[in-house]
Amino acid sequence: MTLPFSPTRALANPHVQSLFAALPPLSRPLATAIRVPLPRDEWLHASGFFVDEKKRRTAVLVHGMAGSSESAYVSRAVIALKKKGFHAVAIDLRGTNRSAAGANTVYHAGLTEDVARTI
Repeated sequence: MTLPFSPTRALANPHVQSLFAALPPLSRPLATAIRVPLPRDEWLHASGFFVDEKKRRTAVLVHGMAGSSESAYVSRAVIALKKKGFHAVAIDLRGTNRSAAGANTVYHAGLTEDVARTI
C-alpha cells in the first residue's frame, strides 16, 4: 500500500521544497569507497552507505544532471534510507566527480550500463 505524499507544513510549497533540497544536510553519512569495474579497463566510483554488516535491501542512487554522489539531495536520500534500515550505494556517473579519473568516455542518457554494472 502506498501512502500519499504529505509534506510538513513548513515545506508545503513545492518551491520551498526545491530550495530546501539544495541545502546541505547538517551531517553527512560516512561512506565506503567502491570501485565498479567497466569494460576497457575503466571504472566508476561509488559510495556505499551501510547500516550494519547484515544482508539488507540496498537502494542504488543515481544523481541528476551536474550532480554527484556528494550532492545534497543524494545525502538526504541516503540518510532517509538508512533510517528505514536500507543500505544505499550512490554512484558517480562517467565524467562526474571521482569517476572522471576512471573513465575515458562520458555518460549520456542512453548509457544504462553504468547502473546495471553497479547493481
